Amino acid sequence: MGSWGTGLWDSDTAMDIKEDYSICLRYSYDDEDALQRFMHRNEKISSDSDDGPIAVMILAKQMWQNGRLTKEVKQMAFMAVENDLKNWEYGDPASYKKRKKQLDKYLSSLNSEQPAPKNIKRMKPFENHWVKGDVLAVRYKGRCKLTECEGQASQIYTGGYILLIFDRMKGENPIFYTLFAPVNDVYAGMDISEFPYIQYCRRIGLNDEMVYRAELMIYGENQKKKMKFLGNYSYQPPANDDKEMTYLYPFDVFVPYAVSAYFYVNRRYIEAKQLPPL
Repeated sequence: MGSWGTGLWDSDTAMDIKEDYSICLRYSYDDEDALQRFMHRNEKISSDSDDGPIAVMILAKQMWQNGRLTKEVKQMAFMAVENDLKNWEYGDPASYKKRKKQLDKYLSSLNSEQPAPKNIKRMKPFENHWVKGDVLAVRYKGRCKLTECEGQASQIYTGGYILLIFDRMKGENPIFYTLFAPVNDVYAGMDISEFPYIQYCRRIGLNDEMVYRAELMIYGENQKKKMKFLGNYSYQPPANDDKEMTYLYPFDVFVPYAVSAYFYVNRRYIEAKQLPPL
């Protein structure tokens, strides 16, 4: 966890949890479904002795602000405050005092009358209907600055597609092999055998290893509309590949990442930098 102060929001975990509950609230069928999706997605964080209390406190705060705080989550938040303060007991006494003051204010807010439920424009959440071997194409709409080696002039890559080969589900997230397809158009049934698999760097402790599979976070059916279905293909996975990246990538940022990974990892370019849109 990265933190920079004693305030409730002064950590990376707090900001991540705030965003994630907002996403679950939008991409769900109702409030209970949103809460279950959030709990499932943050199961590992919630069990962490440092980040877990923060996650629960931020969840309760977000639910309160949206007029959706339940009795059960409120009780969890009060316990989380106790556990969070234990994490501060053995540090700087002045910091502990400031943290306790912040959390006392937090508890007061949870005990006050929460606002009326906010209106939420819900989107239909993602449901998987793909089978192993289904291939989907997503157009790369960004710009990538490429430098192959020292002393060589840079060039701009744009256009092309990233092809996603569905492998399996991991919980509620799909896992794909990916291909780099520098073509102007794609169509159903096209030959994809000449497109290279993209490798990714999977970090384990201080060590790196190369993998070919990526786990994507797809929130809703509206994101699936950005993918063009090409058909179901027989494919031969790269040898000795039984792992995927340890980092879970949101769909909206994955395609630029995959383009950069191809030039960095596959092609060994010294620079593959995503540029802002024109």
